[in-house]
Amino acid sequence: MGFATGDRSRDNAGILWDGKRGGRKTPPHKESGMHLYRKAIAPVGPQRGLNHAGRVDAAPFGRSEAGGPEVSAFVLDNGLDVVVVPDHRAPVATHMVWYRNGSADDPIGQSGIAHFLEHLMFKGTERHPAGAFSKAVSSLGGQENAFTSYDYTAYFQRVARDHLSTMMAFEADRMSGLVLDDAVVAPERDVVLEERRMRVETDPSAQLSEAMSASLFVHHPYGIPIIGWMHEIEELNRTHAIDYYKRFYTPENAILVVAGDVTPDEVRRLAEDTYGRVTPQGARPLRTRPREPEPRAMRRIAVADPKVEQPTLQRLYLTPSCMTARDGEGYALELLAEVVGGGSTSFLYRKLVLEMGVAVNAGAWYMGSAMDDTRFAVYAVPAEGVTLEALEEHIDRVLRRVPEALGAEAIERAKIRLMAETVYSSDSQSSLARIYGSALAIGETVEEVRRWPVEIEAVTHDRLVAVAARYLVPARSVTGYLTKARDPDVAIAETALILRAALDGGAFAKRRIKELPMNLAETGTRTATSPTQALPLAAAPGIEAWHVASPVVPMIALSFTFEGGAAQDAEGKAGTAQMMARLLDEGAGDLDSDAFQEALAARAIELSFHTGPDSIGGSLKTLLTHADEAIRLLALSLAEPRFDQPSIERVRAQMIASLRYQQNDPGVLASRRYFREAFPGMPTAAPRRAPSRPCRRSPETTSSPCTGP
Repeated sequence: MGFATGDRSRDNAGILWDGKRGGRKTPPHKESGMHLYRKAIAPVGPQRGLNHAGRVDAAPFGRSEAGGPEVSAFVLDNGLDVVVVPDHRAPVATHMVWYRNGSADDPIGQSGIAHFLEHLMFKGTERHPAGAFSKAVSSLGGQENAFTSYDYTAYFQRVARDHLSTMMAFEADRMSGLVLDDAVVAPERDVVLEERRMRVETDPSAQLSEAMSASLFVHHPYGIPIIGWMHEIEELNRTHAIDYYKRFYTPENAILVVAGDVTPDEVRRLAEDTYGRVTPQGARPLRTRPREPEPRAMRRIAVADPKVEQPTLQRLYLTPSCMTARDGEGYALELLAEVVGGGSTSFLYRKLVLEMGVAVNAGAWYMGSAMDDTRFAVYAVPAEGVTLEALEEHIDRVLRRVPEALGAEAIERAKIRLMAETVYSSDSQSSLARIYGSALAIGETVEEVRRWPVEIEAVTHDRLVAVAARYLVPARSVTGYLTKARDPDVAIAETALILRAALDGGAFAKRRIKELPMNLAETGTRTATSPTQALPLAAAPGIEAWHVASPVVPMIALSFTFEGGAAQDAEGKAGTAQMMARLLDEGAGDLDSDAFQEALAARAIELSFHTGPDSIGGSLKTLLTHADEAIRLLALSLAEPRFDQPSIERVRAQMIASLRYQQNDPGVLASRRYFREAFPGMPTAAPRRAPSRPCRRSPETTSSPCTGP
């Protein structure tokens, strides 16, 4: 259980980490967050939903040449909206129920009630005692979770298709039969209070995020944290929970999304036998929210704390969302974020990190998927010796030059990357279920989700210039500083100190890569294919390879692992394997770091490497049309990595900054201490990685503290 934070996975303060460069968008939460791009749909009227959608004979984001699932939508007699996304590659189904209510619908003075009720939904019904549902999911080998955002609350299970009816029966039962008494409510309220203490009260980055949201949204409930204010959570009681439950947890206020090895007729029959028995309340609950006034003054927030080891800077701009934007502006803001701050080839990263050298990371994101006005964010992590004040001056100068970034080539490349993300997202049934569920919960239609790529493609240079000039202005902004308090300095993580002495100019890493027992430049011969089975390939000596064929999505996903890892780091050079892995795509062959990243970005190829205690691995995603070039670049990175000194210094600085930033997180510190005590002297006891690649936010980041749009 948790609360969603927006459109891309990120840490508490919105500073997006990636182990290197500016990073592509790899989420840290594979099941809870998936790889969801942000949709920015044009405005639609009230009470839009499946009744206006009908049947869409297309893939989720437009049918590809390889075909795609035919998305079906219908409504049960009691008002429950149902969406079915077939995916017959494996006998698995993802079952999700979305309620059209989130923390922005909390009554005044009862902040956190939506999230609190999400917890209480696991406490049992008259038919099933507390824990019975979760035990059933576990006994069937399934997965489950739930999350609350500002605009919706959702519950999901992933099970073998044969158990879909069981999940429906359980979920339908708690839609109307939840039992709430003081013996259940009071202890669970204490759990939520402790959750807030752990995630917010002890974390200065979360405190900054809360303060910035409250300053950006002075009148709208998006300025109130999803988990709620501490003093109001303390006052939540059984009556509050029951009233909220009766108001929002009704079939006409819910959306059922089923993705997987199912047919529309099968889902309809099962839904009618389970959800169809739930009595509706009549009309869908009215969601009334105050409108945020037009901002007129730049605001500044500063949080200083002794625990902060890595200063960070974030700026939020108040902008329209997909539901409040004027004609086409939402799509333009989505594309603008990609051009300006979407990874290591973006304008912000190039200027601040590569050219000026004043930051070790920088980027931007837009949270378009919201019912009401939302945020466009810019972030940066200063380089050693650079003050936040100086960094902010550089950011301002760069942002004033944004029109320079909006050349035809840059716009086209950004569009290609966003189109590729839609294809990559289509490769996951869980991702598809989340995309449709979150969109419909805020008022979009199936047709609008399907048309997203078409609308992005239609964005023009003039529209981008116009939205940048209209919305990226000081008066619409809140700037946040996270700094260390003026207390005696706390020594930075010992691993960061070790990293400064590591690598010896990259010589050790070059030797390590040459010793890897694998050469992916050699192409194996496929012996068989199957849409549901991993079949062995006849490959070059030393390679063990398997292949899973699927005609559903026009892409190739490659995962690979080498023998090696942190356990083989030399004494006194902990972090060598990790740094080597991060340097593999920082230039190879005759391509320096910039040229290599440009080659990846121009074709929307996603290439990443990672390190474990006993292995070094990586992954590659590419569209079929770019497969040959993707494999060539992968082979080049493995066979001829450059390990140029500037790249080594930049990656080293990013790793140290990431390790410092982890000092803000009590959970990370506790985990690190545990492994040191449990495995003294072993490689497992040392930190093996900094936070994952800086990725953009995803609507269902269930393990991150909430800060909303």
